[in-house]
Amino acid sequence: MEVPSPPSVWTFAVVAALVTTAGTLIGHLLKEIVLARSFEAWKSRRALDALYRKYKDPIVLTAIELANRLSEICREYPTDFLASPLLASSPPLPTHGAERDTYFRRYKLQSTIYRLAAFLAWLELYRQDIVFLDTGTNKTNAQLQNIIGRFRGALADGFLNSADDWMTWADALIFREEQRALGEALIIQQGQTRVVMGYGAFVTLLDGPADAPLRRWVACATNFFVDPLSIKDFRLTRYRHLLVGLVDLARLLEPKRPLQDHLLEDYISVKNALGAG
Repeated sequence: MEVPSPPSVWTFAVVAALVTTAGTLIGHLLKEIVLARSFEAWKSRRALDALYRKYKDPIVLTAIELANRLSEICREYPTDFLASPLLASSPPLPTHGAERDTYFRRYKLQSTIYRLAAFLAWLELYRQDIVFLDTGTNKTNAQLQNIIGRFRGALADGFLNSADDWMTWADALIFREEQRALGEALIIQQGQTRVVMGYGAFVTLLDGPADAPLRRWVACATNFFVDPLSIKDFRLTRYRHLLVGLVDLARLLEPKRPLQDHLLEDYISVKNALGAG
């Protein structure tokens, strides 16, 4: 019987060379893949951080402005400046008296509508810029999206009123796509930058032709505020939810920014009342 000859040393050398080469190639390939993915993740984080820096201040400022107005509305509800006839008449001239004249109340109503629309406009600009970024692993963005979702729900969700006689309550909604449309209506181009329309231009359009596109969406916001009822008006509960969400948002994005004492007091009071409800 013929005894097989032992493997040649050259066979071992070839196998070792192939293994080494394959390992080197796989190592390089994995290194390139890992580096490429790490670089893309780094670029995404940088882009996300840049968007936060770009939009943080205007979102926080408009959130606080709207929160202050909602705080006032909740404290004085039903306040005298949320009356629809104020918008139906020609702009009145201001008086020199100290009372809340028609001019002042009309201003308060228009600026209330503007504050909501401007906040939604900054949210819409942020949403449009962030839509192609991977934000799933960013903790702050997840918290921000949660607060924004609560805010939009307070405007849009009919089921929030859980009273047995909910059909007898006054209410008004701004649906989610209408919120976006209202925000889009206030976005304008300034040079190479998109910004939110200022209050002066907003009021000029409101006082202009009735068929102006902006007025179609402003009507949704107007309906959300005007002609409050002293009893069984669920919009007051919605304002309270919005107030809490706006303060939560401001404290998340700028935790060191001081808030006015009355706003913090109203925030705590409203939050406790909603929790108890």
